[in-house]
Amino acid sequence: MTKDALSSLAVNAFAQMDARKTEASKTLTDHQVAQKAEYAKTARLRALRLAKEEAEREAKLAEPVAAPKKAVKSKAKAKPKAEPPKARRSISWGR
Repeated sequence: MTKDALSSLAVNAFAQMDARKTEASKTLTDHQVAQKAEYAKTARLRALRLAKEEAEREAKLAEPVAAPKKAVKSKAKAKPKAEPPKARRSISWGR
């Protein structure tokens, strides 16, 4: 190969390497932007969840507390009596 051909190959290789580096930098930047957006969304949703849980906790504490009921011994419940079987009709075969 001639000196000019080698120089041309080197210039082309450098240009390709530079283009790859620029593309990688752009891709990394895009990824970082997406990651920041995801972190912000996660933080916002976490704050909403914590606020909701706090509101529920406060509402539960604000409810009046009922006096505990005294324990009452329950009597064994009698089973309801079964109904007597219904009378069957007799079938007459023309007699």
